[in-house]
Amino acid sequence: MKAVTVRYLRARGACADQVDLFIKTFGKKAELTRGNLVKAALVDLDLQWLAIWGQHSGVRYHIFERGCAQARYARDYARAWVHTQSDPDMMVTADRNYAKAVGNALADAWGLP
Repeated sequence: MKAVTVRYLRARGACADQVDLFIKTFGKKAELTRGNLVKAALVDLDLQWLAIWGQHSGVRYHIFERGCAQARYARDYARAWVHTQSDPDMMVTADRNYAKAVGNALADAWGLP
C-alpha cells in the first residue's frame, strides 16, 4: 500500500468524523510517508487501525506498539513534570511530541525511510 484514500477508508468502515478529518487534512488521498503519518497523528487521526491492517501486509505491529509505549511513558513523565511547573504551554509540547512519536512509530513499523 502506497497511499490511503477516502475510498479506502470508507470501504473499510472508517468513522465519518475520521474520514472528514482525513479529507480536511489531506484531501482525497495521502501518500504513505513518515511525514504524512506524523501529520495524521498531530491532527489526531486514529492510526492504530492502519497498524493493525498493515499486519496483513508485513507491517511489524510489535514495533508500532513498542514505539507507542515508549511515547506514552515519555508523555506521561513530561506531563507529571509540567504539572509541577504550572506551565500549560509545556503540556501542549508534551502532547505534540507524543503525537510525533506515534507517527514515527507507525512509519518504523511500515519500514518507511
